[in-house]
Amino acid sequence: MSVQITGPNRPALSTSDPLGGDVTARADAYSSYLAYFGTYTVQGETVVHDIDGSLFPNWSSEQQVRPLAFEHDELILKTPPMPLADGTTVVNELAWSRTGRPSDDSKE
Repeated sequence: MSVQITGPNRPALSTSDPLGGDVTARADAYSSYLAYFGTYTVQGETVVHDIDGSLFPNWSSEQQVRPLAFEHDELILKTPPMPLADGTTVVNELAWSRTGRPSDDSKE
């Protein structure tokens, strides 16, 4: 599995070098993006992501456990509550829906 989450309306950097340009602008841009990859297993009403590598190095070789639910035609995954530095708590929710299904005679 591969996960890539990006914030909306990310401004372009003033360089074509992914490791160049203004350090603060690059840190701001990279702070609005998260990616990781690995394998997953479904265990009852949770999905466990066994992470091989991540943009956030602390998650590499770790597990991320997410409760899962099916609502209407959507698969819903939520993060555990995460306390932030400002004292608030956030829960991220991701929803996937299938937009079309191959017909029976499809070779896909």
